[in-house]
This record gives sequence, C-alpha cells and structure tokens, in this order.
Amino acid sequence: MAEGSYDRKTGRYWREVREKALAELAELRAERDIKESELEMLNLEIVNLEQAVSSLHPLGSDGTQIMAVGLRIKGIADMGLADACRAILQHAPTYRTAREIRDSLRDSGYRLEQHSNPLASIHGVLKRFVEAKEVELLETEGKSRYRWKGNVITVTPEPAKLKIETFAPTVRVKKAKKN
Repeated sequence: MAEGSYDRKTGRYWREVREKALAELAELRAERDIKESELEMLNLEIVNLEQAVSSLHPLGSDGTQIMAVGLRIKGIADMGLADACRAILQHAPTYRTAREIRDSLRDSGYRLEQHSNPLASIHGVLKRFVEAKEVELLETEGKSRYRWKGNVITVTPEPAKLKIETFAPTVRVKKAKKN
C-alpha cells in the first residue's frame, strides 16, 4: 500500500482530523449566525422604510397615487383562494402579512366564510407560493411578510374584470380609470 493510506493512519491522526473539522464547522456556524443577524437587521430596515414611505406619501403626493395601506381588488369574489391571494400580492407594492392579505380579500368582497379557517388556508397558499418561488418571504420581528417576486402590476390587464383601489384609513384613491 502507498504511504499515507488508511492502514498507516493512527487514532491520533484521525482525532486531529476530527478536531480540525469540528473547528471549521464551528467557524462556519458562527459566520452563518452573523449573516442571519445581518439579514434580520436588513429585513427590519426594509419593513420600517416601507412603512415610513407609506406614511409620508400622502404628504408629498398630488393625490393620484398612494402606497397600499389597504388594497381592494374588485372582481376577485369568484376566484379560488390561490388566485385571489395571487392577485392581491401582484398588486401590492409592499410586503404584506397573511392578515393583511386576508383583510384585502375581505375588503375586496372575497367570501372568506367558505373556508373553515381562512387565515390557515391563506397561510397554506402562501407556503405553496414560497415553495414555488412565486413570492418572496421576509421574516422579521416574528412575523412573516410576503411580496410578489415579479413586477408589481400597476395597470390592470383586463379592466372589465379587476378594478384596483388602494386606500389609506381615511383617504380613498382609485388607481383604475373608468372607461
């Protein structure tokens, strides 16, 4: 056998190999923890900035557009839950929680009562969207937020079917033009 083969290695040699591997593993885990912490801080910054932009927009706006605090999409009442959630996400300019998606569905006229536990059903749909890489998941402050991965739709492709409205708590601004 060639020198350095397994047969010639001692228990001491393999203990040293194992110790080196454990040390490298510890370094990699520490590096991962640092990067996860940095990612968490970046995600929190994104959410805070989105909220700030949403709050400040009406002050500097000419009144023609407002970032979605609330989002209504008329015409989704007859869609399945997955398609309705997809429509909400495709028209939302910011990350949205499952509860915000549920609220937008309700405000849009979607019949949530057809589901025994609407929020659980929405979470299931969102999980499948994440697995299919249709949406981006952002986890921060113990909350999961979702955003459509593609471009946000600002003009409804079929105005007769869907009508988009974004609204602030006290101000409603229609985005779709009446034909």
